[in-house]
Amino acid sequence: MTEPTLTDRFQTTVPSVVRKAQHFDRKDKIKFIIQPNGEVMLSQVEQKDNDPVIEYF
Repeated sequence: MTEPTLTDRFQTTVPSVVRKAQHFDRKDKIKFIIQPNGEVMLSQVEQKDNDPVIEYF
């Protein structure tokens, strides 16, 4: 269990134990799923195959 703090701008850092468990890497996109009971799930957004030509721009 970990308890990060929200900044004045409502930002936080994803703790390293969560990053490791979810295999997050820099620049990964994450999504928050809010359950009806108020619990929040965090997961990685699946990356689509990027076109290297478009990535160049």
